[in-house]
Amino acid sequence: MIQENIDFLKSMVSERRDLYSIFSFLSESLDVMRTNLQDLEIPDGEIYLKIENLLDDLESVDYLLDSYNS
Repeated sequence: MIQENIDFLKSMVSERRDLYSIFSFLSESLDVMRTNLQDLEIPDGEIYLKIENLLDDLESVDYLLDSYNS
């Protein structure tokens, strides 16, 4: 299910779909991941590093979006 969502998100980005749709679907995908992780403890630091990288990328996107709104 998650891989299907990721594949669909990649196609949305490659098709340059509107950002609202992409982020809405991304949010739904993250919700699916969150549900699958419920009550699961993962101490692996590599996973947290990937999340940190994702957050850094989201900050960059937020900065770019802010620059378009200015």
